[in-house]
Amino acid sequence: DGIEDVFELKLAEDELALFKKSCAVIREYAHKAESL
Repeated sequence: DGIEDVFELKLAEDELALFKKSCAVIREYAHKAESL
């Protein structure tokens, strides 16, 4: 039971990291579009 909790937590952290990465990419893209 405890192992499942740890696995779910790790999955959530990976999803959060992925989300933050996409946000950073989108922000960078928007910034480049503005300077054109």
